[in-house]
Amino acid sequence: MFETLTLDQLTAAQRKVLGHDLRYAIFMKLGERPRNATELEADLEICRKEISRQIRMLAKVKLVELAATPSGPRGGLLRKYRSRRHVFNQTEWEQMPERIRETLSGRIIKTLTREISAAVINRSFDSSPNRVLIRRPIELDEEGAARADQVLIRADEEVAEISAESLARGGQTRRWLSAIVSFPTAE
Repeated sequence: MFETLTLDQLTAAQRKVLGHDLRYAIFMKLGERPRNATELEADLEICRKEISRQIRMLAKVKLVELAATPSGPRGGLLRKYRSRRHVFNQTEWEQMPERIRETLSGRIIKTLTREISAAVINRSFDSSPNRVLIRRPIELDEEGAARADQVLIRADEEVAEISAESLARGGQTRRWLSAIVSFPTAE
């Protein structure tokens, strides 16, 4: 399994490949869970052949890997891929040009907003007593913000471990979304 990838570990070729909107979207989707081109076709509304071509480009620069080859419904093998999880540490984020930071944040926020809206509309958002929705306005100085960041990052890592354990048990799973947001509010 891939280890977490940070910005400073990206090669020039990997940066170039991730600069393409569709490849980045595929990379993000494959970071959620292993998928095949057909599953991505339904999510991204792009033809399977084009998705397969973009996956090959991501694999060529080692941003995605073949995760599984289960049997398909007609007897063939389905190729499921997963991507490397990537995070930006504080130094990398600070050194990134503001335009790129805004673009990355915008993509993630747009995806999150779409996913939350879909869950509310199809009534799955409140379908389990185990769902969490917390909004906590707080006051922080820069030292407090840095400490809060570390706590939230650890929480995300623990949730990822729980997900891996659930998948390893091999039972029936249901797709969930975990999102952690901490940011300075508009005054």
